[in-house]
Amino acid sequence: MELSRVPDQHLEFPTNTVIASQLWTPSVSVPAGFTGEGLPVGLELMALPYHEADLLSLAYGVEQATRARRAPGLPTVG
Repeated sequence: MELSRVPDQHLEFPTNTVIASQLWTPSVSVPAGFTGEGLPVGLELMALPYHEADLLSLAYGVEQATRARRAPGLPTVG
């Protein structure tokens, strides 16, 4: 495939992280739960520039309130 014919897809399907990176604002992703199939769901929180401490406090509070974090299941041996 010729590179000049490859469509520019970097913003056709923006991820939730595009907004924070384009605005140069601090952001953090915290666990928010799981889908019905057991896939993890994350919540991205953003703050004003230079408010990283507030953002981390909020992220910690969300994690404590939701208790959505769990260790991945490891395969059993034998």
